[in-house]
Amino acid sequence: MDVYGRSGNGRTIRLACGDHAGHDIVDFIRCSYLGLDNHPDVIALPVFLLEEHH
Repeated sequence: MDVYGRSGNGRTIRLACGDHAGHDIVDFIRCSYLGLDNHPDVIALPVFLLEEHH
């Protein structure tokens, strides 16, 4: 099963397609229980490392 959406505040995801497109749901299955996978510093670090060491 695939779910396509965009991360919102906290644990919410806005569904992007299907019968429930545009509806917000709560994500209980993402591996990052602290929500750090969306933190700007966490996202920026791999980009920085690739640019510096590529």
